[in-house]
Amino acid sequence: FIDDLDDEALKMGASVDVLVSISNSCTLQACLQLTGEQSRFVPDLVSPTIAALLPGKITWEAYFVDSYRPNPKDYFPEEQLLQFTIKA
Repeated sequence: FIDDLDDEALKMGASVDVLVSISNSCTLQACLQLTGEQSRFVPDLVSPTIAALLPGKITWEAYFVDSYRPNPKDYFPEEQLLQFTIKA
């Protein structure tokens, strides 16, 4: 899924960002809770697997997306965004 422009950017020393969206995963609630608790353990199998498949030095960040709710305490994310940064 990385195209020729991304290959050129990596060869020139730039980084390439890849965004992956995961909807309603079985580990979504656990990831959210443990991330909020700042635990070292994260029950995420998708991020390390994708990072292992991508070439180069990989870092990633996870973001949680929730649809609008009138009460801000009602936070139930339905989607997780994983942003991978690839460096040569």
